[in-house]
Amino acid sequence: MTIASVTSGEVIDPAWGNSVADALNVGRYASVSASQTIPNNTNTSIIGVTDDYDPDNWSVANGIQVPTTGVYLMVMQIDWLGGTMAANKRIISQIRAAGTTYAEDDRLTASSSPNLALAGTGYLTAGATVVALVYQNSGGSSDVTVDISAYRLQ
Repeated sequence: MTIASVTSGEVIDPAWGNSVADALNVGRYASVSASQTIPNNTNTSIIGVTDDYDPDNWSVANGIQVPTTGVYLMVMQIDWLGGTMAANKRIISQIRAAGTTYAEDDRLTASSSPNLALAGTGYLTAGATVVALVYQNSGGSSDVTVDISAYRLQ
């Protein structure tokens, strides 16, 4: 079946199947952010996210829950707030969904407030939650601001 055009107010008939609804979700995305204190030597989930862009209500308390099965681009940006992280300390950042790690960065810091970006793609089933995890071993707590986005590609 081919839909020549859909105008505002028209209804997609569920009898047409999920492929029509899924096709309409391609290109949709959500972006959330959070500020959090990361304890020393603890892999920490980022929680209490705030919607930056989420017209379809994908966000949940600890990340972004994808509404439909498909291929997603997952992006995370981490800003270690100035002066909270000493140089030459280990930081690990991960993007995970449904128990699978889709992107990871493991490094020794080169500066006192490194900023990092990660991206990964993966096939996610409807209801999977994209989460950010952060680890550091500075010897004390360190503050971060994290942005997480999930884009439906296919």
